Amino acid sequence: MSPTTTHKLTGDTFHNLSIEKAFKTLNTALDSNRISKRDYDLISEYINLKRGCSQITISRIRKLVYHLTTWRKYIGEYESNTIGDLARGILVLENSKTVKGTEFSPETLSDYIHIIKQFYKWLIDEGLLISLKNR
Repeated sequence: MSPTTTHKLTGDTFHNLSIEKAFKTLNTALDSNRISKRDYDLISEYINLKRGCSQITISRIRKLVYHLTTWRKYIGEYESNTIGDLARGILVLENSKTVKGTEFSPETLSDYIHIIKQFYKWLIDEGLLISLKNR
């Protein structure tokens, strides 16, 4: 491409690149052992369901992937957690710092908690996990 030539992205091209970035984040988390293969499969299935049924935006997809992979810093593999593990994970998250060394904003903490609740509700509703209160 010459310096004066511009590359024009169509809506479909932009959409696919953005989805690829979300899944690249997921693959990186798997490759670096931040998530297990089973966690990867569950997150992928959840994201694909959200994409197909909820018509969520690309930004929301990327946020879900980022938050769900980051959650694994604070809790165990998704299928092995108890309600107590999740409560402890929330406490650890609330007392953690961002990568910049600052406290998480109340809005960010709320997002993290909302996303993990939605994800676990989906796991239970789909029969992929027994109810947390029975563990």
